Amino acid sequence: MAGKNEEVLKEAFMTKRSQNKRSFTPTNWKERWFVLSPENLIYYDGDRQSGRRKERGRVELSRVVAVECVNSLVFQRDFVFQLCYLSEEKEQYVLYIAAVNGPERDQWLDYLRRLVADNDCLSEWYHEGAFIRNQWSCCKGGKDVAACTAVTWTINHNNNPPGKSQTLPPHLSTLSPSDLQQVGGERVAFRVFCLWLWDLKRSHLFVSLVD
Repeated sequence: MAGKNEEVLKEAFMTKRSQNKRSFTPTNWKERWFVLSPENLIYYDGDRQSGRRKERGRVELSRVVAVECVNSLVFQRDFVFQLCYLSEEKEQYVLYIAAVNGPERDQWLDYLRRLVADNDCLSEWYHEGAFIRNQWSCCKGGKDVAACTAVTWTINHNNNPPGKSQTLPPHLSTLSPSDLQQVGGERVAFRVFCLWLWDLKRSHLFVSLVD
C-alpha cells in the first residue's frame, strides 16, 4: 500500500518488464499492482483474487526524466509506456509498463506527466527503443550512448519548455539533417530536423507535415 499519509491518485494492475539491475537477472514480464501518489509510483506483487500485496519497488517522481510511449514492435506488446528516472547514484533506469488498453495507458501518461512537469532533471531526449542484447534497438548504440530521440512531450506539450533551449545531444550535434537519417531511422531524423528549424526560425510547423 502507499504510505498512510500518501494520497492515492490512481491504481491498477499492469504488467512490467524486469529492469535487469543485477547481473544474470532474466528478462521477463510480471503483473503488478501499481499505485500512484503525488510523490511516488509504487508497485506490489499479489493477484486479483487475494489482494495480498507486498511492495516490490517504487520510483520517486522527482527523479523522473521522461515519460514516453513505446512502439508496440519493440516488445511485440501493445500499450507499453516507459518511465525514465535517475537513481540516488544518478544512474538512469527505464521502467517499462504495459497497460491493459490504449485509454488506460493515456490516462497514466497524463497523470505522470502532470506530476513530473516541474522536475529540474527533465530530459529533452530519450531512447524510443529498448536495451536488448547489449544495444539500444532504436540507434544500435551501447548502454551508455546518449539518447537519440527527441521527447514528444514537455512542460507545455510542444518540445519547447519555458527556460530550456532545444539543443542536439553531443553525438548528434555535428550531423546534418540528412545524416541524421542514419541514426535511429527517418522518424528520428525528422523530429530532430523539426527542432533544428524551430531554433532557427522560431516558427510553428504545420500539423500536416507530421505523420
